[in-house]
Amino acid sequence: MKRLPVFVVVGPFLSWLFFIVMLAPQAGPVFVEGGQMYVISLFVTYGITLLPLIAIAYIDRRLAGYPWRILVCGVAGFAWLTAMHYSFVDGGEAFWKLWFFGALVGGLPAAICSWLGGRYAPHG
Repeated sequence: MKRLPVFVVVGPFLSWLFFIVMLAPQAGPVFVEGGQMYVISLFVTYGITLLPLIAIAYIDRRLAGYPWRILVCGVAGFAWLTAMHYSFVDGGEAFWKLWFFGALVGGLPAAICSWLGGRYAPHG
């Protein structure tokens, strides 16, 4: 398994999973209406996270020989989703209420994918 498929396949799914676990309980009764919102949110998460995770996979490949690449990829994912969250919410109180949890939805999957990519493709 190479690095890019790990970021493309596992990354969006992990982002969706962290979204469901961390943000959905705080969002209220949005996900009560059966299972169709889970499927829709999976597709939306995949569409939003695909291109940034490809860019982070490139960063991960360039830093393949360094052990701190996992931290760099996690910070890049954290910063990317913080910027996206700020642009979607348009700042204000809603941004400051959930910015950290929202940024973890981008940072944790990027760090996990970097770790997995390093285990399966250690030299590029």
